[in-house]
Amino acid sequence: MRTELPGDSERSISIVRGVALDADNASLLRIARELGAVSTRALPRRSGLVEGEGVQRVEALAEAPRDQFGKPLLSGHHAAFALHSDESFLAQPCRYVLLHCWRADPEGGGETVLAERDRIVSLADAETLQALRTWRLPYPSGDSVTLDGDLVRYHRDEILGCVARRGEALSAQQSEWMTRFEALFQSAARRIRLLPGDLLILDNHRVLHGRTAFAPGSPRLLKRVRVE
Repeated sequence: MRTELPGDSERSISIVRGVALDADNASLLRIARELGAVSTRALPRRSGLVEGEGVQRVEALAEAPRDQFGKPLLSGHHAAFALHSDESFLAQPCRYVLLHCWRADPEGGGETVLAERDRIVSLADAETLQALRTWRLPYPSGDSVTLDGDLVRYHRDEILGCVARRGEALSAQQSEWMTRFEALFQSAARRIRLLPGDLLILDNHRVLHGRTAFAPGSPRLLKRVRVE
């Protein structure tokens, strides 16, 4: 097993190979706890997705669970997931996201998409970089900029949901900047294919992540843990 943990270095993305597929997720949880306290703040309390001790299954269910607003949870769905940061709705999002591959999509779908903050900054023109640091977007924890020091925060669904709950609408400028931000994120992104036993560790403050779509009947299964 090769381990490259972030934390003491500048690494924002690491992969641990050959992590055992324990029925009790012991190996996954051991590595997670080396990084900090396992977070259970944002787990969907629905049967079929949540295992014990903060572990969540990410797989396509026959009927994807829905959130409180009736939208299918993408962690239980096969659709593509746009680049985002986890727990973006919280004032202090979790620090790390761990994704442990149990079964890969045999047709090659469900690739993980990653965009590092530093690469986003390096590719942004001056005007867009200024907007990333100053344009405030609506989140449940309060309006926030996309780049705040070393923290990158972005989640289109959370922004739109927050606006809807307020009974408001995005301004034309906010919508335009979001479109420009997302184009920049895509230009900074790269894809990786996780295989069984691979554990991807992301610094959630410095990396946006997403995934490509996969077939509805795919056996693809990841297990996710967040660390505060």
